[in-house]
Amino acid sequence: MGERRDFDAVIVGAGHNGLVAACYLAGAGLNVCVVERYHEVGGAAITEELIPGFKVSTGSYVLSLAPRQIFDELGAWEEGIELIDRDPRFFAPFPDGRSLTFWTDLDRCKAEIARFSPKDAANYDHYDAFVERAAKVMDQFILRRAPSWAEVAGAFSGPDEALMFQKFYL
Repeated sequence: MGERRDFDAVIVGAGHNGLVAACYLAGAGLNVCVVERYHEVGGAAITEELIPGFKVSTGSYVLSLAPRQIFDELGAWEEGIELIDRDPRFFAPFPDGRSLTFWTDLDRCKAEIARFSPKDAANYDHYDAFVERAAKVMDQFILRRAPSWAEVAGAFSGPDEALMFQKFYL
């Protein structure tokens, strides 16, 4: 065994959330230890070569969801980090050879959906607006302590938003 070290905080998991937490704690002057069982750090924010010559994001899109305030506070821009908008946003290949691609362009995305379900494509505008509104309501909870369910439910005001909360909660 190595020498004993004392830490103010131990972060279990060197994924993007663990690394951000460690940076904030270290920035506040704490002595931090980050432990990770995997062979590299980054968690869902890494790209792996699962098949020789073919690199796959295991979830690096999650960085696009991170509030820019975190990048500002940690000086990430000065270190050269660059976030690139995804287009397509999502691609799903199916075993039968078909695939579904979600593009940033709404009309192009609806055309893709229509190949599987014209009815779903016709309703996609409503769904997309619904999800955008829910995301805006939830944004207020991102950089603060975890809210209670009552606080979250209370943030959805009016009958449309109450229905929205019920659909996402259940």
